[in-house]
Amino acid sequence: FSVKCDSYRYKDKAALVGDAAHATGGVSGQGVNSALVDSAVLADCLVQSESIGDAIAAYSDLQVPEGKALYDLSFGPKPKGFKRIRYAFKGIVDQVFQGRLGIGEKSLQGQLTLTTRPFSEIRRSRDKYYDEPFDSVV
Repeated sequence: FSVKCDSYRYKDKAALVGDAAHATGGVSGQGVNSALVDSAVLADCLVQSESIGDAIAAYSDLQVPEGKALYDLSFGPKPKGFKRIRYAFKGIVDQVFQGRLGIGEKSLQGQLTLTTRPFSEIRRSRDKYYDEPFDSVV
């Protein structure tokens, strides 16, 4: 199953983190990682905000795009025609070279797991394989 929310808060009283906010059914293997990132962002917002309500609202505003990006990346694009061939070729090149020798880039799983690069940035870098650019999805 999957979860895709437009807000990670209930009024100004509760915040959703991890799979409660953006479960992807284990496809990406990012459940614990994203829950820890959500918790860290919420903690930062609590420290920086005047009230709990403001912190929860700020947290939701920051993390909803990240959750939507993770959702998109987990299920991948559904390219058609030439885009499909291009996407398949990219996957092969990335798998073989993984960014070594300046060819391709780390696998998607490697980028999600082994870097601190935001999910939204990774998703935007793959816009050409999706039907819509990421900014219009959020």
